[in-house]
Amino acid sequence: MTVATIEHLGMERIEIVGPHPYADRFPMLPADELRRLAEDIRENGQRSPIMVNLDGLILDGSNR
Repeated sequence: MTVATIEHLGMERIEIVGPHPYADRFPMLPADELRRLAEDIRENGQRSPIMVNLDGLILDGSNR
């Protein structure tokens, strides 16, 4: 599997500051589901990117 890095996409790295205030509308996963997600990411890689705005606030992917 080929992974496109930000260098391949011509993007700059953005320091993640924390979740966007609207992210509170989406609850964090319960601890057991979060552990399963972490294990799945370890085994299979992260398939969905964490989306951040230019201010470094997480818009989507707080659980990842």
